[in-house]
Amino acid sequence: MKGYIDSSGDPVIETTIIGSRGQIKVVALIDTGFSGAICIPVKLAIQLGLELISEVTVEYADGTRKDELVFSGKMIWDEDTKDIEIYLTRSEDLLIGKELFNDGVLEINFIKRAVVFRRQ
Repeated sequence: MKGYIDSSGDPVIETTIIGSRGQIKVVALIDTGFSGAICIPVKLAIQLGLELISEVTVEYADGTRKDELVFSGKMIWDEDTKDIEIYLTRSEDLLIGKELFNDGVLEINFIKRAVVFRRQ
């Protein structure tokens, strides 16, 4: 699976998120500080028709703790459809977290502006 370094210098990867109302292809920022699978903007969750499954307490990098809603959905990841938990953000950024990289190798090459993920 391949991604790239965007114009801001951030590593990103493309994926498709699937909800009860359809699917959307997205570009998400790779965030190794996020332990979940994916975090998407609220308006995208509404558009996809995601199902609320729980509320969890999340600790942010600055130590702040907040209760956040978690939704169920699916995504296409490395050519497979995968059931995932989706966190919401009030930001416009989509974040891909460490959970999706646990079974492989993630290479980020800033010189070549390339991102590659390989399952082991």
